[in-house]
Amino acid sequence: MQSGDKQVFQIQKSFGLELGRFRLKEGMSEIALQEAYQAMVTNHLSKQSGWCGQHLVKLSHGIFLDVAFALTEDHAKAICASWRDQPVCDAFLAFIEPISMEFGTVL
Repeated sequence: MQSGDKQVFQIQKSFGLELGRFRLKEGMSEIALQEAYQAMVTNHLSKQSGWCGQHLVKLSHGIFLDVAFALTEDHAKAICASWRDQPVCDAFLAFIEPISMEFGTVL
């Protein structure tokens, strides 16, 4: 569901959602964070079963969101679990201070 660097998908009812909230670690580059995020999405997450799309969102006060969509909430949880021991995911995680992670379903 990717076209170059742009993801094209329509959010549908019953899609699963992963919403990760985090801060950039002190002294880390936001541009490098974005590059690590894109590498993680392109080289690992987008290849997982049920993955539909994913976006990095910058909020105010230094807060970021990782918003991921999957076919179902169970797919979203499985994709999140697939991060473990993946070098491309570890590279992204090295940039962040996690705040929270939640899962849900689009209504």
